Amino acid sequence: MGLQKDIKYTLEELLRPFELTFEYIKADYRPFFAYYGIELNSSKEWVEKSIVPYLEFLNKL
Repeated sequence: MGLQKDIKYTLEELLRPFELTFEYIKADYRPFFAYYGIELNSSKEWVEKSIVPYLEFLNKL
């Protein structure tokens, strides 16, 4: 997780301007989905492992 240590802001902080814009125009802002580590390991197994959490995320929307 050394890569994450180098990042100064969280994704929530980076996406805050979008959330505020959606609020301003009265649009339906939805949370984002982030699957950490895929940029370091994009093997078939890792990608398949991401399917369940993503489907759970979509079902909660």
